[in-house]
Amino acid sequence: MKNEKVSIISSNCLRGLVCGASLLVLSICFSSNIFAQKNKTEQNPIKKGDMVMGIVQDINENPLEDIKVLESSVEDRVMTFSTTTSGGDFSIKVVNPKDSIKIRHKGYQEVSLPLDKKFYTITLKPIADSSAKDVAEVK
Repeated sequence: MKNEKVSIISSNCLRGLVCGASLLVLSICFSSNIFAQKNKTEQNPIKKGDMVMGIVQDINENPLEDIKVLESSVEDRVMTFSTTTSGGDFSIKVVNPKDSIKIRHKGYQEVSLPLDKKFYTITLKPIADSSAKDVAEVK
């Protein structure tokens, strides 16, 4: 009788260990799947139809009004655009996430940025001379 109880207890312990190990393996598999999906989403969080927003400002962090912010295709065609408000705010509904954001405004260096996030703070730099390269500071 005593050996039967030990055998039953050992059998129950073994089942518990197997179940616990199985749950651990399943947990690891599911969590790695979740992280893999999260990283994939973070690589290109923008999809067609998403709203991209931001602020356009000068180097003194003053908002710039009436600046055209373009969604520009690889072929340099304007897909859509927005004009900044008095607060420098803009928003664009994305046509193609492979496009870029472009700003060309008299007196400022041209800005071209990939569509890879949902909010931008874009600082336009004045053109110092005609040989200045196109540079933008993005936060």
